Amino acid sequence: MSEASAVDERVGPVARMIIIVTAIVALLLLSAVISEAVRMLEGRPLSGLHEQLHLNRIAVTEEPCVRQAPAGTNPFFQPLGNCEFLLPEYAEADAYSIFTRHSIVGPRASWRVLVDALHLFGALSIALFLTVLGVTNGMRGRSRINGWARKLWLGTTYTMWLTGFAMYRLQEDADTAFFPRITPEDMPWLRHALFAAFSISFLNVVCHANLFRPAKLKPLLVQHAISVVAWVPLLVVLFYRLFTLDTMQFEWMYTVELLALVTLYPVLDIVNGWVLFRTQVQGRPYDWDAHRHDNYVIFVVMVVSSVLFFVAFDRHYFFATQLPPAYRLGLTLAGTVGWVASGALGRWVMRAARA
Repeated sequence: MSEASAVDERVGPVARMIIIVTAIVALLLLSAVISEAVRMLEGRPLSGLHEQLHLNRIAVTEEPCVRQAPAGTNPFFQPLGNCEFLLPEYAEADAYSIFTRHSIVGPRASWRVLVDALHLFGALSIALFLTVLGVTNGMRGRSRINGWARKLWLGTTYTMWLTGFAMYRLQEDADTAFFPRITPEDMPWLRHALFAAFSISFLNVVCHANLFRPAKLKPLLVQHAISVVAWVPLLVVLFYRLFTLDTMQFEWMYTVELLALVTLYPVLDIVNGWVLFRTQVQGRPYDWDAHRHDNYVIFVVMVVSSVLFFVAFDRHYFFATQLPPAYRLGLTLAGTVGWVASGALGRWVMRAARA
């Protein structure tokens, strides 16, 4: 049986309905992004929706944010945080975003609003493309809409990397909310390594999910090389801080949480790189449809984990006070735990090991 005929290309009525509903929701959210960006550029007051969200925040802890846990307590259950929720210049800024939960100030504010809006536009578009793929046999699908979704997903992810890079480079000195840093005194190269390793890992997984259909091999090899160069010194620093910082301080706790989020990413590079070595260098046969689908699932896990990581640190819309680290870790690891419990991780690793 040929590869093209191995999967039913027909898109059923339920799948069509899910795609239509998701597209409508995405369009509504995209229109909200455009409206919010225009409001920020014009400097108009916050909307009633923003005020309502603020009033309906969920109170989890009564304690204020602290940067050092009291002696004799368990730091994992103390409301440790960076305590930089709303600096005065942000609280008074017109360009306060309902979506990014922080303000945009400085002489390049207009450009930054535009880039932020484009980045959110890409994120919502990718959510639609992932839904389309999910209801049309994933990366094994051969329907026309499945093919369009995978091409648009690949292209939009590269576009989001560019807008993310622009957001990173256009930051002002006072920015602390969007791109995390371990301490305010972090060396510039460490923050650059964190951004490169974190963001390129997403590109690598998307390319493996679309490898040869339509992603090309050579650009992926370059990305793997950059990712390895960024991960090695970053993980050395993070593990050094894990064993040397004061465990009662926020800086140590943030190192733990950052490791919980990113330690999986080098493993993804290693396993996917092993598959490339065995197939492209040693000429071994491989089930590429299964490989693509594995990486589709991995990308979903990465997105869920990253979103929950930022949600866990929020104390503006979702939570009125700082979540203790134990709760934050639970949210961050929820997607990964579900992935492991489903057996998908084991099947992916064993398939790669037998390549």
